Amino acid sequence: MLASISCRSVGADSVKKGSVVFSSFRSVQDKNAIYLWQDGRIRKLADHYVGPVISFDGSKVAAVASDRSIEVLDLQGQVISKIATEEPPSGLLWSSLGNQIYYLMKNDTKRIALFRVDVLTAKHEQVFSLPESDVMDYDVSQDGRRIIYSLATPRHHSYGVFVTDDKGANKKEVAGLAINPMWFTDSRHIMAYSNTDVSGNQINKGLGVIFKLDVDTGQRQIIQDVPFMSLEAQIKLSRHNDHFYTSRACGNQGFNIVAWPVGRFQEIMNLTECTEIGGGVSSRDSFPDWYQGS
Repeated sequence: MLASISCRSVGADSVKKGSVVFSSFRSVQDKNAIYLWQDGRIRKLADHYVGPVISFDGSKVAAVASDRSIEVLDLQGQVISKIATEEPPSGLLWSSLGNQIYYLMKNDTKRIALFRVDVLTAKHEQVFSLPESDVMDYDVSQDGRRIIYSLATPRHHSYGVFVTDDKGANKKEVAGLAINPMWFTDSRHIMAYSNTDVSGNQINKGLGVIFKLDVDTGQRQIIQDVPFMSLEAQIKLSRHNDHFYTSRACGNQGFNIVAWPVGRFQEIMNLTECTEIGGGVSSRDSFPDWYQGS
């Protein structure tokens, strides 16, 4: 059950200006629509897309189209390029330079592997796959040299977080009993979740904690409790490393996007409002990706 949380609304001057791209149903006419929140205002970009992500310079959006290709759009919703894939892709992520898009897709062995594609040449490359497991949550360091990801581990009978180089070599486990890793901008520290301690006991009534980890030294610091369980998006770290954000339950079967300063959940704010779209159903803003500006 999702927690009911009161929070104040965010104006353009209340948080750093920027852009949030997200999936949503905000009207009865929406067909897998993607929207753009920009400096406090919301407008629809396009229909028939899922999983949008915004480039590091804030100028382009990549998303999975209805024909299962990857498409790159400008901030007016116009298609810049279309990249075909052999299987349905998911988990898109821009490289920091904006020249590549990473994604997850089934490979020849039917395992979900990590791929990347050159945006200009449309040349695809499998970065790595795992012989006995699918690649799950992942992130690429801002310097492009390392990849962090989580997968199920037989040793823990649960999930673990691993780091590898940009070619999928030199893999090592950096955190057991943890999931959903994301890099800090220093390309050395990550954030991740854990809902059990080293003895396997539940933490924070099973919701768990968000912690910061130095992947080189193993030094670990708890940032805060996980405040609620979001079914529509993981809690993400903003690119300036100063806010967490996600979507959470609101209204009647709806979701809206919220953000709060790292470690200060009491200052939670709405980025989008929960609105009724007809038939007693609320808007469903989910899977946000936030560009905060340079």
